Amino acid sequence: MNFKRYTYGLLLSGVIMLHACGDDKKSSSNQPIILGDSSSVVTETDSQFLYNQTEDIAPNNHKSSSKKIAQMMVQVDSLNATKKLEETPVSQTPLLGLTVSFEDFDVIFNNLSAHPSKRDPDARKSNNVSYIYDGGDFQEMKIQVKNLHEVSVEEKLVTKLTAVTQNERFVLQSLGTYSSSWYTLPGKENLFISTGKNSIQFNDVNQAKLKTAFTNALQAKKKNSNFTKKALEEVKNARAAIDAPFKIELYSVQFIVKGTVNGTKIKKLIRFDIPL
Repeated sequence: MNFKRYTYGLLLSGVIMLHACGDDKKSSSNQPIILGDSSSVVTETDSQFLYNQTEDIAPNNHKSSSKKIAQMMVQVDSLNATKKLEETPVSQTPLLGLTVSFEDFDVIFNNLSAHPSKRDPDARKSNNVSYIYDGGDFQEMKIQVKNLHEVSVEEKLVTKLTAVTQNERFVLQSLGTYSSSWYTLPGKENLFISTGKNSIQFNDVNQAKLKTAFTNALQAKKKNSNFTKKALEEVKNARAAIDAPFKIELYSVQFIVKGTVNGTKIKKLIRFDIPL
């Protein structure tokens, strides 16, 4: 069976289950209701059996559903990464990219380029290091850890919402940022794969919030009335962060690397900031 078809089928099944009605409490009769036959009409009066188990499209329930769906999307990325690791040969060519060197071990980020955010002569001994992103792709990126034992790697994403209209890019600062949970990355013999596109998410927003935030961004750049009118016309049908011309973009990507060296536990934080 095609793996991607299986994983997305699994996701779809999960989403359907979220909105399904509970059917644990069934009528004692399995016969269908017949039009005109009063004996087949349900006349239950006990309130405990009249509870509506269908999930309402209300703010609180919607947030709960959105969170569950977001978790499923992350699980799809994890399944894809696990499959990719299974297909990776044990004896592989060393990764080429950014090497972050600590006193006892190295971490290699495949095809990634970045420079330190500040000069720190003691960076190798530090528990936290910070870089400015220059190029490469964080999605499904291979990460290799050398000279560290019992290794685990976790990743956290921070995103912002942007919009491109009339060949100009706007950052919707008033919507703030979205910070994900810490995701434990799948690994195989000190080789790990980062999260994929499904894990890049943002806060729940509606049409009104998007319009207000976009208007604020236009005003911050002091756009004239003609530009503003065209821009607002372009976003009038947008109702979610994923609707064009809006785009969820990475603002910061962080990794926690844990392991042991000569029996001593090690924990390091590596942070990448992405200029927007």
